[in-house]
Amino acid sequence: MPPAEPRSPFVTVPETSATEVTGPEPDQVRIGEQERVRVQLQAWQMEQLPKTLAVYVEDGLVSAEAEAQHRQLAEIDRDLRNHDIDADEAEAQRVEILDEAGRLALESDLRSVVAGVVSSLQIFDALQKIRSQYDGLLRMLIQYKELVVGGDNGDRTRLVTELMGSPRFLDIAVAAMERRDPELHQVAERQQPYDLAAPGQLKSSTNLTIEPSFVDDLRRLSTSEYTDKMHSRDRTERARATASCICSIS
Repeated sequence: MPPAEPRSPFVTVPETSATEVTGPEPDQVRIGEQERVRVQLQAWQMEQLPKTLAVYVEDGLVSAEAEAQHRQLAEIDRDLRNHDIDADEAEAQRVEILDEAGRLALESDLRSVVAGVVSSLQIFDALQKIRSQYDGLLRMLIQYKELVVGGDNGDRTRLVTELMGSPRFLDIAVAAMERRDPELHQVAERQQPYDLAAPGQLKSSTNLTIEPSFVDDLRRLSTSEYTDKMHSRDRTERARATASCICSIS
């Protein structure tokens, strides 16, 4: 994870009177924590744009013209930081590329693109809090993902047979259903960040791309390392990395 940033200015805690308990409610704590993570990830991913823009262009999310404009503006900012040019010269060069309104529009568009990546990364970061004792169960549920999301009409015989055949998994499954793991409880309640996925992304699908190896990624990779997969030059790898985060909470 990139270095922590100050508390987001968008998070507010209601004022309390002297007779009220001053500690925040658990939900407020969760919201505050996740907002800080989101702001942190958003800033980090915006900083990474010089490295990741080519992928966004390839995926059709950003135009080649926007990529070129962003790179030119980033070079001007770099020259200004290095004292190769002064503020007036920097602004004059920026205007030659885009006027102020155009630059604001470009930044807004890029933030919207990055927001989708941030949502997936935030889900990945939160899922890593699930206790490792549930890893085997998670792998099994992913292995039988079509049965898990198949609805009441789906035949879950194979899944039930697997669980019944392993008392250890059955006990863990019961513990998961009873929400004994704090993070699994958050997943079930669709608390932040699990409410970030668009409703359409949570619909059942026969084309789910998540694989049991996703659990290994949760245990083995840092958020920084996982974002490398999401921006891989291999289109399939980055599509699977992004979809795995969404499918994991479907």
